[in-house]
Amino acid sequence: LLKEIALSANRVAPKPAPTIRFRSLLDNGVDLLLRYWISDPENGISDVRSEIILKAWKAFQENGIQVPIPPREIYPGSADPQKTLDTLLNKSSQDDTI
Repeated sequence: LLKEIALSANRVAPKPAPTIRFRSLLDNGVDLLLRYWISDPENGISDVRSEIILKAWKAFQENGIQVPIPPREIYPGSADPQKTLDTLLNKSSQDDTI
């Protein structure tokens, strides 16, 4: 699927053909590397890269391929949630009186 997407992008050269390398297994997915040649590198690569990423995202959605979102933890400035809330509310009320 990724090779087809790369070949469908403007400016991607058909030869040498795009390649995909399996780089590693991650906790929440796999790390793949898609390599391709473009016909006119002097014109930059960012628009080609963007086109491929957008097409891949659309193709993944159409084919039921989910991109995992890594878990994130958010820690407040204080270990005491009430103290953090009081600080934020106090700052907000001071901002209103200026």
